[in-house]
Amino acid sequence: MTHIHTLIKNTDKIIMPSQKATSILLIDDSESTNFFNKMIIEKTIIDACVTIATNGLEALEILKKLKEYNEVPDLIFLDINMPIMDGWEFLEQYKNTIGTSEAPTIVLMIGAELNSSDRGRIQELGLIKGFSQKMLKKEVLLNLVNMHL
Repeated sequence: MTHIHTLIKNTDKIIMPSQKATSILLIDDSESTNFFNKMIIEKTIIDACVTIATNGLEALEILKKLKEYNEVPDLIFLDINMPIMDGWEFLEQYKNTIGTSEAPTIVLMIGAELNSSDRGRIQELGLIKGFSQKMLKKEVLLNLVNMHL
C-alpha cells in the first residue's frame, strides 16, 4: 500500500490518517515472536493491518496475491533463520519475482550480530532498509515508521 502518510504523534500511538490502514507483514517462524510483535505494532500504530507468514515461501504467496490487487505492505519484518524457505532465499526470490519498483521497506530481524559475509550479502541485495532485534520495541517501531513511511 504505497501512499504518503502524515504522522500525527499522540502520546502513546502514531495515527496515520489515510484511506487505507498501514499494512505490515511479519515473516518469522516463531509463534511467540509473531504474537509479541503484532501486539506491539497494534498498540503503537492505529489501524495497523498485520499479516503473518511463518516462512519465506508463505510470505511470497501472500505478496503475490497482494500484487494482483496492486497492493504491497508498507513494512516487512523478516527473520533470517526459518524452515522451508529462510530469509536469504526469500530475499532472492522476492527480488526476482516481486520486483523492486514498488518494494516496501524491509527490516531485517536479527537475534545476534551479523557477520561480515552476511553484511556483504545484504548490501548486494540492496533490499534491506533497516535492522531490529527480533522482539520489537515501541521506540524502534516509531523510529522505523518515521523514517520509512
